[in-house]
Amino acid sequence: MNKKLLILGACCIFFLIFYKTLFYKPLVGINTYLKTNIQKIESITNAYSGMPLVLVVGTTKDGHIKGVWFDRRSFFSFKLHVEASLENAISKEEASTIIKENKLLQTFRFVQLDYIDFGDYDTRISKGTYWHASDVDTRYDDEGTRHLYINPFTKKYILFGSNNKVIQNTID
Repeated sequence: MNKKLLILGACCIFFLIFYKTLFYKPLVGINTYLKTNIQKIESITNAYSGMPLVLVVGTTKDGHIKGVWFDRRSFFSFKLHVEASLENAISKEEASTIIKENKLLQTFRFVQLDYIDFGDYDTRISKGTYWHASDVDTRYDDEGTRHLYINPFTKKYILFGSNNKVIQNTID
């Protein structure tokens, strides 16, 4: 009897430790199909800046491209944070080209599609979808870090330096 309890306990611990890697994408997929009108999932990616969100990009029943962000702090049922149409949005490669052609960042560690909602914290950038790039990993932010936000529909951008000082702004 004690062996069975020990095995059951070990299985429970194994599940709790590894469920994120084993079941994460299927759980996000199930939540996407249940809570949105996305019919075909194109990609699932984690956002590493701002809130802990996971982005699902997919095609709706009407054939439109849509992005949905889920709060990934949930255990099984991911809370839907926001949905946005990505019709006519530029691709990640086009965002990278804007960065390189305008010499906005000498090097960049990532370019990811984020939903930005700074609220009252910073009104220089309005709430919405942006390609976000940084010259260092955002989890280790320091004094010399630059953050760039590119509007995926207008291709306009704002570049922040240390202490959130605006270096370049074509959004206004």
